[in-house]
Amino acid sequence: GGHPVAAAVSLKNIEIVERENLVANAAKMERYIKAGLNEFADHPFVGEIRGKGLLLGIELVSDKESKTPLETARSNAIVQNCMKQGVHVMRNGYTVPGLDNVLIMAPPLVLQESEADMIVDAIGNALKQALN
Repeated sequence: GGHPVAAAVSLKNIEIVERENLVANAAKMERYIKAGLNEFADHPFVGEIRGKGLLLGIELVSDKESKTPLETARSNAIVQNCMKQGVHVMRNGYTVPGLDNVLIMAPPLVLQESEADMIVDAIGNALKQALN
């Protein structure tokens, strides 16, 4: 069995998710933010844009054809640039040894369009600056 307090908190969380239509919002925002991120598909450093719901990733490559991972220093610069713009993104760390070249983000289920725009703009700016 579970602890009564943990069970009560879990039930309250489920109530909030249902009352505030967070699942529907996540589906709507997934479509919205992916449309914005897909604008970067032709960027030289973008190999693939992927995700499910609001767990999103952008594969960073130095060569689109071979999918050679982008150098760590450049990937880190993209992450730092986003952070300076107030957008928290990370690189995947330990999923595949030696391949930490996926820019990952997981915005909250309460994400709104203006916040999605901020994320997309920050990533776009960071990708543009990474070319220099």
